[in-house]
Formats: sequence, structure tokens, C-alpha cells
Amino acid sequence: MREGSCSFTFLLTEQAVRWATLPPEGMVEQAARLVEASRLERVRLGVIPLGTVLPKGR
Repeated sequence: MREGSCSFTFLLTEQAVRWATLPPEGMVEQAARLVEASRLERVRLGVIPLGTVLPKGR
């Protein structure tokens, strides 16, 4: 993600970010990695808030 001309877009649900799949220390590390990735020039990171109603597909 740091090299090349590709760009990346990541879209996560709030629940996916909150789900504790690791001990607290591991979750802190995962959150730090998300923040680090979001600061890269070619990365877009979005989180869909809990309770968001998405439009139906066509």
C-alpha cells in the first residue's frame, strides 16, 4: 500500500471494528494499524456507523 500506483478503499462496519477477537492489547494494536493505514496517501478507510440504514440495491 505504500508503493506503486494502486489505491485502496476499505469500508468496515462499526460492529466489525468493535468485535473483540483478540485480548485488549491486540485490539489496541489492530486499531493503531487501522489509523496508520488511513493516513497513507493511497488509502481510504471508512466505517459505517452502527444503526445506519443502507438503501436497498437495485
